[in-house]
Amino acid sequence: MAQKREEETLRNTNIKDTTTLREDEKMIGRTRDEERSIPVVEEELAIGKREVETGGVRVSKEVTAQPVEEDVRLHEERVTVERRPVNREVAPGDLNAFENSTIEMREMAEEAVVEKRARVVEEVVIGKEAHERTEHISDTVRKTDVRVEPIIGTTPHTRSFDTVDAACRTHYKQNFATSGWDYDSGYSHAYRYGYDLAGNSNGDWSTVENDVNSKWETRNKGTWDRFKDAIRYGFDQGRQ
Repeated sequence: MAQKREEETLRNTNIKDTTTLREDEKMIGRTRDEERSIPVVEEELAIGKREVETGGVRVSKEVTAQPVEEDVRLHEERVTVERRPVNREVAPGDLNAFENSTIEMREMAEEAVVEKRARVVEEVVIGKEAHERTEHISDTVRKTDVRVEPIIGTTPHTRSFDTVDAACRTHYKQNFATSGWDYDSGYSHAYRYGYDLAGNSNGDWSTVENDVNSKWETRNKGTWDRFKDAIRYGFDQGRQ
């Protein structure tokens, strides 16, 4: 199954590469003065700061009254008058009793005096404390990546691949017949790829090998080592 998938990929690659070569041929003949620009755009992350209201505290003051009760001990006096029966001789001091006199004794008492004094028992202080914190900002920015690939153009083959097909078949039988891949569904696409490449390149194999390797692996990942000799042979046939 894996071999069939790789064969299908090779066939699709051959079609894509042939189309690319034809498009490259259309580019030949355009004037050197023709220019096209591609804007390279890149986003930058700009982080600023602004003040926002996040909350606060409102403190109000109002006066309320509440009843207070307290017991107070008060001292008070009462004048009492008592008559006592006496039967004794008059003493010299008692002779003043025949003179008019007045004796007063006043009553004294304590009464509760209410006085209110205001005292500061607590203070409510309102202030602000400032501190700094670090916030991690994560976002995505976009940019334009421009990939530049040189396109080497030349006069395409005047001969079709059919003219070298027999030589490629012979090369296949001598080198890859026991690989498990047949020629028509497998290696012929590699030979044709190299042949078409030679018709659209001015350089020799040593100058194009790395580029060919990269493009081949992009479309047929992991198969370069298997087919590179066939591609090279097709390239050499196309340069003859």
